[in-house]
Amino acid sequence: MASIKEALKYPFANFARLFNYWWVLIPIWGWFVASGYGLRVNEQIIKGKDKELPAIRPFDGLFKEGFFLFVVMIVLQIALFVVMLVPILGWIGYVYYILIVPILLAQIAVTKKIEDGLNIVDASKVVFNNFGEWMVTFLKSLVVMIVWLLASIPIITLVITIPAMSWSQSYLWAHYYKDATKKTKK
Repeated sequence: MASIKEALKYPFANFARLFNYWWVLIPIWGWFVASGYGLRVNEQIIKGKDKELPAIRPFDGLFKEGFFLFVVMIVLQIALFVVMLVPILGWIGYVYYILIVPILLAQIAVTKKIEDGLNIVDASKVVFNNFGEWMVTFLKSLVVMIVWLLASIPIITLVITIPAMSWSQSYLWAHYYKDATKKTKK
């Protein structure tokens, strides 16, 4: 299981790559490329290449993968919206959504298939078979977020802390997925 210290250090192992997050500022094309890059980050960590952020180049496939992620998130958001219309069931659906979304993102990062980004059965198995570790990862993710938010108090640091927060949390969740699926396969 990844530590908070490792997660906080990860974005800075190759400082220039920290700024790959900001491709998101380029309308449409950049949104999909940045999303695809986020999937590449998760994929590389799950494969064990977790010493530094991966290179964004070549761009091959990043736009397509980002578009796939966009489709998956739209479908999940519509399903969540429909469930939220039902009293009480809506809150249960919302909690369930929070539980499985990091796993769905990891699944699509590994397989690059839309159907795996929507495979809530496999995601549920990963979460509920490793729920204790999921809670620990969630709490670590909150601590990382708080550290980066505190580091953001001098507004000028936001250029660094926003992407660092994203990559640090990706590091934690990808390690959770890698460890949880390793256990499940045994």
